[in-house]
Amino acid sequence: MRRGKRTRLKALALLLAAAILLLAVRQHSTTTLPPRALVTSERKPSDALRAVRAAGDERREELYQALRARGAADAAASAAQAREQASNARAAAAERRAAQAEAALEAREQASNARAAAAERRAARAEAALEAREQASNARAAAAERRAAQAEAALKAREQASHARAATQFLKCAHRAKAYGAAWLARTELLARQPLSQDKNALEYASFHILTESIRLGATALKAADDSFWVNHVSGYEHNVKRREGAEAAEKNVNAMVQVLTNKLCIPRTRPPTSTLALIPFYSGLARDGARKDGIDSEDLPNTGNAHSMSSGATKLKTLKAVLCSVLSFCKAALVSVCTSRDYESVTKLLGTLPTGQARAVLLNCEQTPAYLPYELLRLVQRHAKGTLNATHVAPAARPIVPWITELAFEYVLYDEADNTFHFEGTALRDIFEVLTQHPDYYVAPQRYEKGWSGSPRSILRGNLTKVGQNTCEAELPRFVYNRDCVNKYC
Repeated sequence: MRRGKRTRLKALALLLAAAILLLAVRQHSTTTLPPRALVTSERKPSDALRAVRAAGDERREELYQALRARGAADAAASAAQAREQASNARAAAAERRAAQAEAALEAREQASNARAAAAERRAARAEAALEAREQASNARAAAAERRAAQAEAALKAREQASHARAATQFLKCAHRAKAYGAAWLARTELLARQPLSQDKNALEYASFHILTESIRLGATALKAADDSFWVNHVSGYEHNVKRREGAEAAEKNVNAMVQVLTNKLCIPRTRPPTSTLALIPFYSGLARDGARKDGIDSEDLPNTGNAHSMSSGATKLKTLKAVLCSVLSFCKAALVSVCTSRDYESVTKLLGTLPTGQARAVLLNCEQTPAYLPYELLRLVQRHAKGTLNATHVAPAARPIVPWITELAFEYVLYDEADNTFHFEGTALRDIFEVLTQHPDYYVAPQRYEKGWSGSPRSILRGNLTKVGQNTCEAELPRFVYNRDCVNKYC
């Protein structure tokens, strides 16, 4: 049995050899050998070929199948190898394209970065140029401010030198428009001898009433002939700027002026206070006349008389502080009258920030009629001067002020509106008290100045302001000359 198996294996080997030989023959037959060579090779078959021929038909069929399978496998392998090579070629091409795209993207990015860097350099140069221009502008502005300060200092020095040469002379002003200054200084005894102030629905009447009653006593208003006793009418500046540049510019400029005034005036006293009580009516609300002129519905607004300032309540409050600082620089105390609880609270809070002096706020019964503030405040003090003041004369909210006034001894009363800051030059402050001591039937009114719309709001010396035409006493009016040797007695 083993011998038969070995026989079959040998036969199979012979068949495989014959198959290989046959393939070689076939391949050789496809070459360009001459036909005679092919015939010759066929005439000399090898042992393998003879073995194939000697094999049976079944064996040959198996051999052919094996050969075909081998050929198919080789063809499949070749096709797979071809596909792999094609795939590799495509991948290589894709990689080349990707590399090219990356190179192009990098080139564009570099170009973009170069443009951005160039733009940044241009922006930096523009900023440098702008900063240089701004620095130059600031330098010019600083130089202009220095020149203005030097000019103001020179002007002030000239005015002081002029005042130092002689004592103050006073003009006798008997006409309302000439005597008016929206403020005045009088002896307390003069108010006691005059009738109680009356409601005339006009803020100016607080100044007109004292003039009228002084004339009945044979006296007049007095104004310094050299304007060394004067007020800065802040609201006048507001009106001038507003007419020219509008409400927003007026608000901005007034705040700038008030800040300069506050810095200058709100300092500790440099002189002993006089025996003077300052009276200032204050209302922060909208002025009915001003609203009407601006086309704002004013039908439901409280009666503010002929007041027409349109500054905000906050700006009015800041202005009041500067005014208070100016009067408390020489007055022992100040009393601010208000009509609303809101104003009472804000003014009371403001009074706590003042550097010197006694100050109080009083809430009067005039919420719907702020125009009554001046005469109601003056009546309160006049009754005290006459010795008739008691709690029945004032509203319940104002009664706490009665004992304060009663205990406060004062020989003079200064009346001022809430937008006038007081200023003295030379010997004027001393001279006005001396002339009132010598002539108690007279009272002294300041010259009223205000700034026009142009120029810096920080320029507040009298030389930078304009005398208001409605309240000037001409130089040709009779001058009132007093003898300082006659102080405290009549000459």
